[in-house]
Formats: sequence, C-alpha cells, structure tokens
Amino acid sequence: MVASMTGFGRSTARVGGKTVTVEIKSVNSKYFDIYLKLPQIFRSKETEIRRQLSEKLYRGKAEVIITTEDADLERAYTINKTAIVSYYRQLKAICKELDIAHTDSLLPAILRLPEVVSGTAFELLDEEWQQLSNLIHQALLELENYRLAEGNALKSDFEHQIGIILQYLQQVELLAPQRLMQVKERITKTIDDWLLSEKADMNRFEQELIYYSEKLDINEELVRLKTHCQYFCEELGTPRTEKGKKLGFIAQEIGREINTIGSKANDATIQVAVVQMKDALERIKEQLLNIV
Repeated sequence: MVASMTGFGRSTARVGGKTVTVEIKSVNSKYFDIYLKLPQIFRSKETEIRRQLSEKLYRGKAEVIITTEDADLERAYTINKTAIVSYYRQLKAICKELDIAHTDSLLPAILRLPEVVSGTAFELLDEEWQQLSNLIHQALLELENYRLAEGNALKSDFEHQIGIILQYLQQVELLAPQRLMQVKERITKTIDDWLLSEKADMNRFEQELIYYSEKLDINEELVRLKTHCQYFCEELGTPRTEKGKKLGFIAQEIGREINTIGSKANDATIQVAVVQMKDALERIKEQLLNIV
C-alpha cells in the first residue's frame, strides 16, 4: 500500500444549526505542517482539531479550512449601545467646538473604538463537537482515498522502473563473464611482457594482480543490487502506508551499488546498461518525494 502526499478531501453537514464545510488539501513537503483556518466559533476546539488531524496526516503540508454558513451572529456578538451613545455625544461636542460639520461619519469610527462591539464566549456543546469531529473524519477519509488512489499509480510506476533496473542487471550478469575473459587476456599479455623483460619488478607485478582482482569483481555488487531491488518491491507491498523515508533509504543503497558497478566495469556495453539503470533510479527518486 502506497499513499501520495497530494490529495483533497471535502465534507459538508449541519452542525448545531449551521452548515459547516471542511476542506483538506495536502501537498508534498519535506516537513510535516498543518495550516488551519477556523471561524471564531470553533476556536475553542483548535487543539482537539489539530490532534485529530495529526493522527491521520503523517508527512507533507496540509491546508485545512473550516467554514460556516447561517451562523447565529446574535449569539456571537454584542453591541454596547451605552458606549456608542457616550462616544457619539463626546465626539459631537468636539466637532462643534472645532467647527467640524461632517458628523455623519462618526458612527463608523465609533464602531472601531474599544468596548463597542464585543464577541461573546461561544462554547460548542458536546453534541456539536461530536458532529464537527465526525465531519472532519469524513473529510480525512476522502483525502485518504484520494492519496491511496494516486499512490497506487505511483506504485505501478515504481515497479516498472525497478523492472527496468533488473532487466539491465541481467544484461550485465551476462556480459560480466565475457568482460572478465577479455580483461584476463590483457593481464596475461602484460604478465608475459613483464616476465620477458629483464627489468621485471615482481613487487609491482604482485600489486597489479591484487589491484585488478579487486577491480574486476562486480559479482557482489550485482547480488546486493538485486537484493535491494527485491526489498524495495517487498516494502511497496506492505500494508503500512508511511514508507516514503524507508523507500528513500533503499533507493540510496540501489544507487550506491549501480555507481560501484559503473566504476568497476571498464566496459562500454556495461556502461550503457549502468546509464539506463541510473535513469530509472532517478525517476524513482523523483517520485519518492511525493510519497507519505
């Protein structure tokens, strides 16, 4: 099971007599982050909402917007008529003293003064909070389904790219013995030339043998590369959804073995296969940036 970091979920329902909509949009990001936008009436539950979101969202950047319609504004705000009258009389007197005629614009200014308009404490009832929590849960489920659908498409592409790497790995396995024979012939000729030379340096001869023995052998790298590719595919099939980091580590090991094979090959045909394997691996790494 593979999940993408990119997704969208939306749900709408009645909560406490109001139409509430929850929208969740997630994108890929190296770090986990939640941007939450709430109406004032739900501010008291921000901590609980963040906790609920964090239990389902593991990686990436999520934008969560909760909006309401038909909100009970009389319940949410109070206008202090006494303060308005007091402010108005004082300001009108000042305008008269300063010979300012335009007193019609006083009211908008008064409404911005302290203690004129105040929000009343709004506490969600337990039943309303449960309705809101269920609504968030539904949006998260829709988001999860979206991410899994996109993740399945990415999984197919991963398997295809791993198949390409294994295909070229098989070519290298077939070419390796032939390459080994060619290099052995060159070494044998070099040895014969040294032995026929009066200035043959046996210490240098032994060092060259050791060097070429280590330089030629790519069998271990081929075995490890195949093992890493199999492990990558096995991890793709596990039920755990949070696997992007682990797959990234495996991809690094795959790249290390491919690079070592390329540096040891000293063969044009094998180098072509190595380039193709690197190209497939780069496609995998690019897509892994969007995996949870």
